[in-house]
Amino acid sequence: MKNKARGPHQAKNKPQPSDDVILGQGAVQVANPRAVDERKSVILNKDLDNLEFEDKVWLWWRANKNFVVFTVIVAFAIIIGVQGMRWFETQQTLAVQNAYLSANDSDALLAFANDNASSPLAGVAALRLADEAYQANDFAKSAELYAKASESLTGNVLFSRARLGLAFSFLNSDKADEGKKILQEIVNDKTANKVFQAQAAYHFGVLTFAEGGKEILENLQADESAGLWGSMAEQFLAGR
Repeated sequence: MKNKARGPHQAKNKPQPSDDVILGQGAVQVANPRAVDERKSVILNKDLDNLEFEDKVWLWWRANKNFVVFTVIVAFAIIIGVQGMRWFETQQTLAVQNAYLSANDSDALLAFANDNASSPLAGVAALRLADEAYQANDFAKSAELYAKASESLTGNVLFSRARLGLAFSFLNSDKADEGKKILQEIVNDKTANKVFQAQAAYHFGVLTFAEGGKEILENLQADESAGLWGSMAEQFLAGR
């Protein structure tokens, strides 16, 4: 009968359990009179250097195979997990973008904003609806939508824009004090977009001119980055 091909656990110099016992340093050999392999069958720690390469590989695999298999499985699990999460996030982003593009009227935009409140695109949708309500002089509705937009746009460049709209909605209703408070918050917000911050500073300075707003307008006038709002502050001060 032909010998079958040896697997990784069947190296040609592998000590046979029926012929000997491997006990490590100080091992005692148990002889088998029927053994046909006359090579030294007990492998001491000091003898490892004399083993053939194939035997060393087999012994190393026998001692470490569980750890190797576990490490490979964990590595693949991590790779698959990370790539899977990235794929999922990409698919989620694409799905939200497609849903936003498919919202062709006010009702669809509102439904999109409600269904995707954690997405910045929901804030953009709410911002569009708020502007429409503001232009229609429905300041109660615009205030509600600007507030909704602010929640979804936190940390976004349009956050100050939404807050500015909320302030103007309050100023045009019976909540003028709340509107001025929001303008002041934008003025003092170091992370606010500079254009919207300058706009807030101009309106807050005009509204509070007698209570310290003049200084705000003077600072705005001297700020070269204020652009149009710096020029408007200069014109307002010149007319006082």
